[in-house]
Amino acid sequence: MKVKTKIVDKGAKHILKEMYKIKKGYNFVTIGLHKDVKYPSGKSVGDVAMELHEGTRSMPARPFLRREVNNNLSIYKKLEIKILNKIFKGKSAKLALSETGTKIAIDVRRSIATAPSWAAPLSAESLISKTGRLLFESGTLFRSVGYQITENNKQENIKGRSK
Repeated sequence: MKVKTKIVDKGAKHILKEMYKIKKGYNFVTIGLHKDVKYPSGKSVGDVAMELHEGTRSMPARPFLRREVNNNLSIYKKLEIKILNKIFKGKSAKLALSETGTKIAIDVRRSIATAPSWAAPLSAESLISKTGRLLFESGTLFRSVGYQITENNKQENIKGRSK
């Protein structure tokens, strides 16, 4: 009598395929400002964000992105484990990364919203835009923070941006 072996895949191929995508960098998520949104004055939100984040000669740095990531690094490391667990349960890497992007984008927005409590105070001159409104009151920078998933080395979509 000849013995036959039947191999039944209960998800291992999917798990290995999705983990390989993340490990090799085929799927990843980036957090920040991905679209070139402009203020009514015409100034790029990305330029303003860079000036706020890094500071200028006349304005101290207000590193809203770096601050949030550094403050929550241990949480984000635990999030990596949760991503792997979700993949083990059958979710795609893209979906797991989408949940991660949403979480971190919300955290960065919170950092922007709470900036008056931790950032160096702005002078009256640096607060006022050409229209006379306070720059942070427009909410444009806050709404522009989002995440982007790159899948198979192609930028597939931009999500997580509030309207």
